[in-house]
Amino acid sequence: MRVLREDWVRRSLGAALLLLAGAAPAQALIGKPAPDATWLHPACSGTIALSGPEAAGLTLIGFYASRPDLLDGDWSYLDAIADRYADDGVQVLLVTTADGAGAARRAARCLAFVDDAGMAEQEWLGDVDAPHGRLVAVDGDGVVQFVGAPGCGVVDMLERQVSGAPDGCWEGRARSWRAQLVEGYDDLASGPTITLLEPMVERAPRDGLLAGLLYLTYATKANDAEAARALRDRAIAAMADAPRALAVFADLALRGDPLRPEVWRALRAPLQDAAARAADDPAVQLALLRALVSDRDDRAAGRLAMTCHKRVCATAEGCLDFAMLLAGAETPMVYHDLAGGAVARAVELGGDDRLVAAARYVVALRCAEDRSAADAALAGYLAGQGELYRHNNDAWYMLTGLATAGRFDWFAVGLVECLLVDEPAMDYFELDTAALAMFLVGRADEAVRLQEAALAQGGRLEAAYRDRLARYKTYQALSLR
Repeated sequence: MRVLREDWVRRSLGAALLLLAGAAPAQALIGKPAPDATWLHPACSGTIALSGPEAAGLTLIGFYASRPDLLDGDWSYLDAIADRYADDGVQVLLVTTADGAGAARRAARCLAFVDDAGMAEQEWLGDVDAPHGRLVAVDGDGVVQFVGAPGCGVVDMLERQVSGAPDGCWEGRARSWRAQLVEGYDDLASGPTITLLEPMVERAPRDGLLAGLLYLTYATKANDAEAARALRDRAIAAMADAPRALAVFADLALRGDPLRPEVWRALRAPLQDAAARAADDPAVQLALLRALVSDRDDRAAGRLAMTCHKRVCATAEGCLDFAMLLAGAETPMVYHDLAGGAVARAVELGGDDRLVAAARYVVALRCAEDRSAADAALAGYLAGQGELYRHNNDAWYMLTGLATAGRFDWFAVGLVECLLVDEPAMDYFELDTAALAMFLVGRADEAVRLQEAALAQGGRLEAAYRDRLARYKTYQALSLR
């Protein structure tokens, strides 16, 4: 019997997050004394103290020794924070390699330090991955107050600190929930997720990740357009002075809810304002580019693509995001050279082999309009994948994983089309995956037909299947008007 995708059992909120909570904690623990800082070697003149009478009221440290390329995109964000809160006793330190010190020195209000061996980062963060936090805040007593990522609650934490109302207990819970929600979001039901996230977003209104997840829960899981609209408007207003947070929110909203015109129309102007104020922040530039592409404004998108492509292609992840954005344009053929060059650059930067293969397929299919080249790219990908059911698993995770959702939808369609060649042999969960893939590339009629078949064949007891069918029918009715 064909094996179901690994997430076929819909776990409860509590069970999913208990499982995820088993991850090893980082060394810098909120509410605990910070690790020793004698490892810091100045890359510029000056010394620092993290605690004691000479310490700043709060020190925000960005760790980039293992990924100095990420500092190329974060330095302007951190420099703006250092400038904004300098009079409130906040200092910002950037810890990177000697090769990355050039980017650190561009941040005029920050201090740069070298950690070539990466020992400091390992001591402070352990094996924490970038989405869960390269930033650590330490108060004047040497106690860790925050561990997180750019755009994800940093400004809210700083506001509480400078107003004299720090809340280390809440910061610790929020950090844990951010990590766990990123890893397990697809498994969670809408009701408990909304109950969890609503008060968190109220407490951290400029946390782009939490607000983005709450928006997606309203818009795609609960299919509640009114609640999604209200949350989106509230987030845009709250993040007017936080460009990176707005970019994190907009990225999730635009990728996860790509067929609702009001989303990109509401976000376009605020993102243009944010991009003007954060011209060196690739996350903000990419978010604006996504809004322009979604709005089918090829002229504005083309201008931005030409001016920002070097900046956003400093990392392999940025290269692939840029290429997939352009491949999703209304006239992707005009971006063939830019998109193809970005994929080639991702290879040079050590991009994930599977995602590079997926990107090659999409560029060949959409930008080059070369079906034979696309088929060859897909065949090369599938050659190493083994059992047929992996087509379904890979497509599902491409469509629903927070890191890939909205980026590789056309590749997921290619995977499910391999299964649809023998549609009568498909299991109901495979039909469910195929329906989602078709829906996300705008093929609502096929999505409805396939989802109805999934329900008829065995998915009748799956509430999520019924919710998805209702969503597809809503868009199908709108497209027929």
